[in-house]
Amino acid sequence: MKKIIFSSAMIIAVAAIVVTATTAYFSDTETSTGNTFSAGSLDLQFQVGGAAAEWADVDGNPLFDGVAFPLGDLKPGDQGEKTVRLWVDDNPSCGTVSVDVYEDMDNDCTEPEVDDDPTCSNPNGDGELNDAVNWAIWLDQGVNPGFQGPEDLSECDNDYIAQYEPMLTSGTITEDKMYGFGELPTTVETANCYGIAYCVGNWVGDTCDGTLVNNASQSDSFKADLIINALQKRNQYDEGCPTGDMEID
Repeated sequence: MKKIIFSSAMIIAVAAIVVTATTAYFSDTETSTGNTFSAGSLDLQFQVGGAAAEWADVDGNPLFDGVAFPLGDLKPGDQGEKTVRLWVDDNPSCGTVSVDVYEDMDNDCTEPEVDDDPTCSNPNGDGELNDAVNWAIWLDQGVNPGFQGPEDLSECDNDYIAQYEPMLTSGTITEDKMYGFGELPTTVETANCYGIAYCVGNWVGDTCDGTLVNNASQSDSFKADLIINALQKRNQYDEGCPTGDMEID
């Protein structure tokens, strides 16, 4: 019995030596130190004005406040425009705009309104005015026809000249979409002027045509936010910034 136990111990010892030998590969280690990863920043700048000395940050304030525009007494064919400038610090980005209607009221149901809108039986119901209003954004090329971007932003004007100034996007106040209007400049020195306008009716070139707006929108009112977005271009829109309708995910 003693001899058998001794033999088993020897076998175990040999096995242990073999296992130890299989782990003894040659190796070397080199280390790269000090690797720092930092996220870039993207800061959209949105100003309103029209003359170089008058640019002011929007800071959440309304573009159309009813002081210089007849917002409290709109009629078919009315339109208004503000000149803004946009840029981002400092990553290439695509510009988009969307509209959020957060109050929509019938307010009253006058006789002519009911004739064109038989559903107007409740003054607190949804109105039709926002359905009749279209907005537009174009690249403001300045006061000189054909001018390819004003070197002095005081040359930005307040008029849309369809022949010379590209319409970037337009739409109704009610559509649940984003609208792309191309790549944004990345410095204040290269900032573009843009015209943002509303029309009670439809845009026909640079004219607001209100002939198709009927009495259904009489006495109606709405409140809406115009939301300008800067979307990272790299890894998202590598083939170019979109323009026009964009689906919201």
